[in-house]
Amino acid sequence: MKLFRQVLLSLIILFALAYLYFYLYQMKLDNQTLRAQVNQLQTSQTALVNQQLHFEANQESSASLAWMHAKAFVLDADAVLMIRQNPEQTTALLELAQQQIASINGDKFILLNTALGEDLLMLSTLPAVNVTAITQTINTIESQIDQISFVVPVQNNTSTAAPAPVIKSEWKKTWHEIKTELKSLFVVERTDTSFEGLVSVQDHALMQTYLKSLLQQASLAAMQKNNVIYQASLQQANLFLNTYYLPHTPLIDAIITQINSLAAIDVAPTLPTQLKSMAIIEAAQ
Repeated sequence: MKLFRQVLLSLIILFALAYLYFYLYQMKLDNQTLRAQVNQLQTSQTALVNQQLHFEANQESSASLAWMHAKAFVLDADAVLMIRQNPEQTTALLELAQQQIASINGDKFILLNTALGEDLLMLSTLPAVNVTAITQTINTIESQIDQISFVVPVQNNTSTAAPAPVIKSEWKKTWHEIKTELKSLFVVERTDTSFEGLVSVQDHALMQTYLKSLLQQASLAAMQKNNVIYQASLQQANLFLNTYYLPHTPLIDAIITQINSLAAIDVAPTLPTQLKSMAIIEAAQ
């Protein structure tokens, strides 16, 4: 009986030791697993931090690049507006600048985007100058000038020639012949009649060429946004028509009407002295 108790006690102790060993071994495995998980988590966190830093660096780099592109477009737009005085090209460049910073946050980007919107709104309110339509109208007028007909002046003499007198006396006949010879030595012209329309064929061609040169000069001035030369050329053409093409024909009246409609156009409307977006760019430097 005593031996049985000792054996049983030994078995219990052995079982307890085996359980303790298994428990310790399991704890060691769990610790290793936990340590591996912790290491993996730390590695993941490090990778995540690195990715975030890389993303932030890329985002900052992208923002800087977008600012540089927008700045370049604004500088070009300001030069085109001030030097070339071309609102259409200026609008296109400002729209490109706006696209560069449309999705980027930041104080300076918001300020620039707001200024770009105000500049585009201001440019949209300027009177549109359709240079293509002006050129087409001038080409039409030049074609009409070629159609102006030239009439060779004809001197109408409605007076009826008096019949030659019958001279019986010999000395009277001689005196009549002398008077006839004397009359042929003098030319009497009237001064109460206008002869402005009596020009030669060559003069008529030169007048047409001069008129067309004035219109071509006006067309070139419109392309260059030079309103002074544009208006002066049209005014000279109008004056020339009203001076040397009298009386007016329906074709001349139509040409003058078209020239007056062209003269009503200001090919160089007043432009701003500086873009608001340009001021933001300069303040950010």
